[in-house]
Amino acid sequence: MPDKNDLELLILGHTPILQIESHEEKRALDMLVRIAIANRLPVYQWSVTEGLKRLDIDLGTQRHNAEPADVLGHIKSSSVEGIFVLLDFDPYLSEPTNTRFIKEIAMKFDGSRNKLVFISHKIEMPMSLNHSVVRFDLSLPNEEALVKIIQEEARKWQRESGQKVSLDKKSVLRIVSNLKGLTFKDARRLIRNAIVNDDAITESDVDEIMQAKYRLLNRDDVISFEYDTARFGDVGGMSRLKQWLHQREKVFHGQGRQDEVDSPKGLLLLGVQGCGKSLAAKAVAGIWKVPLLRFDFAALYDKYIGESEKNLRATLKTAELMAPCVLWIDEIEKGISGGNDDGTSRRILGALL
Repeated sequence: MPDKNDLELLILGHTPILQIESHEEKRALDMLVRIAIANRLPVYQWSVTEGLKRLDIDLGTQRHNAEPADVLGHIKSSSVEGIFVLLDFDPYLSEPTNTRFIKEIAMKFDGSRNKLVFISHKIEMPMSLNHSVVRFDLSLPNEEALVKIIQEEARKWQRESGQKVSLDKKSVLRIVSNLKGLTFKDARRLIRNAIVNDDAITESDVDEIMQAKYRLLNRDDVISFEYDTARFGDVGGMSRLKQWLHQREKVFHGQGRQDEVDSPKGLLLLGVQGCGKSLAAKAVAGIWKVPLLRFDFAALYDKYIGESEKNLRATLKTAELMAPCVLWIDEIEKGISGGNDDGTSRRILGALL
């Protein structure tokens, strides 16, 4: 378990504060408890709803330490060596009193096995604390882990329902490829939904899982998922484009030899309105049988004034997690044409490149 080993090295290291950004709170806590028990360290958990309690053994809850400043004061004055985990503390980090408390705790914990651990979906540490903080990211499941999850969920559903679960090998491999980029929790939920639906993993589950994955990853309307692109693979015309795509299809899917043909990196479609550029983009996804994501540059500017570069990177990350896919950047000239925009267009172009 590389995650557990890496986290244990950080716990036993000298950096006093650990930051874990993740939606998998339970997984992170379970890992911390195992590390604490193995190293004979007590581990405490705090939340604003429950206060402070010990996780490795049940000693009750200290509800009088529910307020952020109270728990920080308790941790600072405590003589007990241990791991103190604060859940969803991010709204309270900007309070000057809390910031000072954390800084003093960091100085006290420096060089010891004591650790202050923050776990939340998003954590913005004050600049004054950055030198005392190390960040740890939980890894995402690889192909081997995803196959194991499918097998576990199939066996679990067979026990619960008494129905035999059919696993189509080709569909399982496609689903494993499409689930990359999701957390263990999200991947398990989508796999279970697919199995419960018809007691099987079949070809029909692949598109449903891709659409569900897109809904999990996307949180805005800058990038959209284009459904039902398969029929555009048979569109008439564009014979040279189709030939180019067919020659590179195996290489794109990682099946062909790289020395036979150059690996496809992108297409630039230029023409007047109504000449078939959008149709051609859909045909690429249809011929290669992959999802099509439409990225609207105009919406990027309209929606995120002053934060365009940051949200461009977030949008491209979503596309990367949906891979293999075709990213259709519509009206790209609107994003990089320049103009009186305080250099935003130049920065957008740099981020895109």
